[in-house]
Amino acid sequence: MNAMRACEGEVLKAERILSMSASLPLVRQMFHITLDIEATVDPETNTQLHEQAEPSHRVLVQALLAHPEILHQLLRSAAIAELRHARQMLEAEYTKGSMLEQDLLTLVMGQLEPEVQAYFTEEFEDQQSSYLFDGYAATIKHFQMTVSPLQARAS
Repeated sequence: MNAMRACEGEVLKAERILSMSASLPLVRQMFHITLDIEATVDPETNTQLHEQAEPSHRVLVQALLAHPEILHQLLRSAAIAELRHARQMLEAEYTKGSMLEQDLLTLVMGQLEPEVQAYFTEEFEDQQSSYLFDGYAATIKHFQMTVSPLQARAS
């Protein structure tokens, strides 16, 4: 009889949690991140370039200028590769002083009922526990690359 009541209690708790989830609002927040990346072909960007190599460098740049579609692809590739650095810069700028996910979840979890806390708690072999919540994500809604006209100047 006690086992049956305990089972009914668990079913009622599960139903209450499910009924709460059926009425959860969809929460959205849009983040606009703007990057301007300049890609260049410039002898000054090549630190290994020495006087003997300058004529060869100049010849290659002239050949690239004669093939603007190849030059464009080369510069575009450099710009896309620079996105890794942009990510590091964004993380350094906007996450410093921020709380970690576990700290943020802990602030809220302490206010919840024990069965809800238990649902989101993962126990590890070393007697450590962590809150796991995968109910949030970010999706890129739009991306676009615009390109300014190619500019060349004599050095």
